[in-house]
Amino acid sequence: MLRFIRRRERGQVLMMTLLLLPILLGMTGMAVDIGAYAGDRRSLQNIADSVALAASQELCATSCTDYSEAQAAGEAILSTYDLDPITATVTITGSGGSTAPKITVQVTRPHEFAFMQIVGIQSKSVAARAAAVKVSFGGSDGIFPWSVTQAP
Repeated sequence: MLRFIRRRERGQVLMMTLLLLPILLGMTGMAVDIGAYAGDRRSLQNIADSVALAASQELCATSCTDYSEAQAAGEAILSTYDLDPITATVTITGSGGSTAPKITVQVTRPHEFAFMQIVGIQSKSVAARAAAVKVSFGGSDGIFPWSVTQAP
């Protein structure tokens, strides 16, 4: 009798593995794709932050009505990251006088998924936004945007 029961139990681990394999692969794929998406989002946010800070350093370099130098500095940083100007915008608002000029950077690019394509999700847009302003708290000249520098 014991031999008959053991013979019927053979292959249960194989069946359970086959039944749970799609779920395990789905969870692994989701973890990998969401991790890659978060990493892409973080790198895009770093790009937006660096563009905003670089452009804000050039604000009011010659006059507070001409923003061409700041616009050029922001677009130069964008070109170093090989971003298409269509997917990244550098906007400067403010009139100088009582309102300080403000740099706003919006960067968007598509992110391709590897494992989520199995469930029909091919890609999703990743977006990042950053803003910087150059102000003089005491009314003096030569004030730079706030940043954290690392000592050599």
